[in-house]
Amino acid sequence: MHLFKYEQEEYKAEGINNTYVEFTDNRECLELIERKPLGLLAILDEEVVVPKGSDTTLIAKFHSNFGPDAKEKQHKHYDKDKKSKDAFVVKHYAGDVTYEVRGTTLCVCVNRRFEWS
Repeated sequence: MHLFKYEQEEYKAEGINNTYVEFTDNRECLELIERKPLGLLAILDEEVVVPKGSDTTLIAKFHSNFGPDAKEKQHKHYDKDKKSKDAFVVKHYAGDVTYEVRGTTLCVCVNRRFEWS
């Protein structure tokens, strides 16, 4: 449960008068990134230890699990990048962020600046 929602429910249960705060629940986006065994980070962790793992196989796994050509259905917080075959987009609550895969590192493109992680 989201922390803000939990706190508001606690206040209500205890009879504490407070103003309800609207917030964006980003649980689904966080699960896309952190979920095991099939979140972005879990797939990245697996790919860096696979003997024939590469940028191409990593991005293919991301697309096949979350993109328009996903086995199940496309994740609403994930998309292929329209400019680069080696990139993907995570649709965060604050906006879309493009991640480019290069040599088992992710390059985050934010406002056309590159930050290596």
